[in-house]
Amino acid sequence: MRGSVLGLLLDVVAVVLFGVYLVAAVPLAIRRAVNMLRTEAQVAAGESLTDARARCFGDSYTRAIDEIRRALPADRAYLLVDGGRPQDGDAYWVRYDLAPRPAVFAGQLALLASRLRRAIGGDDLRGLRGLGGLRDLRQVVVAYAPGVPPRLYDLASFLGDLAHRPGAAPTPDQQGAPRPATAGAAAGHGP
Repeated sequence: MRGSVLGLLLDVVAVVLFGVYLVAAVPLAIRRAVNMLRTEAQVAAGESLTDARARCFGDSYTRAIDEIRRALPADRAYLLVDGGRPQDGDAYWVRYDLAPRPAVFAGQLALLASRLRRAIGGDDLRGLRGLGGLRDLRQVVVAYAPGVPPRLYDLASFLGDLAHRPGAAPTPDQQGAPRPATAGAAAGHGP
C-alpha cells in the first residue's frame, strides 16, 4: 500500500491523531510534573511535606492521606484499587504518598467485583496477577479521580458491598458505595 493515495491518507490521519493526543496529554502531564517538582523544592526550602501536599492537591486529599497513613501499619500491605480513570494515574500518586507501606494493585474498581469474588471464593487468582497473598490483606485503599480524596475500607465490608452490586462499581458519592472504615477499625483496633 506504500505510495498509494489510500496509504498516504492513512499516514496523514495517524500523524494527525497522534498530534491531537499530544495536545491533550502533554499539558496535563507537564502541570502534574511541575506541581510535584515545586512541592519537592518547597519542602527542601523548609515547607513541611503536609503543607506542600495541601497546596498542590488540596486540604481534603492531604487529610485523607494523613488519616490513612495513621491507620495503615507501615509494614503491612494493603490492596490498592483505582476508582477513577486509568489515564489519571491517581492510584500511583496515592501509592507514592502512602509509601513505605507496600501496595498490592488490584486494578480498576469498575472491573474488580467479579474477579475479586472468584479469587476470594475459590482460589482462582488467574485474573488477579500478584494477589496470591490476598487473604493476608485487611485494608483497601481506593484512589478516585483528581480532586477526590482516597478512601480507606476494611476488606470485608469492601468485598461485601462489591458482592451485592453486580453491576457498575459505585463512585464515592453514590448510594451503595463501600463504607469507609474508621481509622481504628481499619487498623484492627475495634469497630
